[in-house]
Amino acid sequence: MDVNGLLDKLENLVASSARIPLTAKVLMDEDAVYEIIDDIRASLPEELKQAKIIAKERERLIEDAKHEANQVIAEAKLRTSKLAEESHVVEEARVKAQEIIEKAKGISQEIVDGAKGYADDLLAEVLANLDKVVSGVQKGREELKRSRSGRDEPANAPSRDSF
Repeated sequence: MDVNGLLDKLENLVASSARIPLTAKVLMDEDAVYEIIDDIRASLPEELKQAKIIAKERERLIEDAKHEANQVIAEAKLRTSKLAEESHVVEEARVKAQEIIEKAKGISQEIVDGAKGYADDLLAEVLANLDKVVSGVQKGREELKRSRSGRDEPANAPSRDSF
């Protein structure tokens, strides 16, 4: 189950729990709450693993692009040297070699830019998902704080957030 589903499950548990009459307090099954919290913790690292996988994929794409660019450049140099052997086409060979090198550089830059864009899009999606998770967890904590802020804490006692 994904994190949002687990947060919905926690919210349903709070909503369906028995209330203490004349208070804003709710009686909840402690084991059920801890189980959901453990499930949420278990779900979070998966999204972080996905982010790492995306970052590694981005690096692999960049390396592939550099390798391909180097191959194109090596082929261009080889072709240039072969053309240079023929004296009557030396100038033409230089021009073509430069064009090929420029084209290879352009292609490699396009590949690198595409890989970076792809990785950035995926990381933005993971970040958006993580923001939703954090927002859900914060809302859950706020709801729990509101439900706890009744009579069980003395008026002058410091809260856990003040530390």
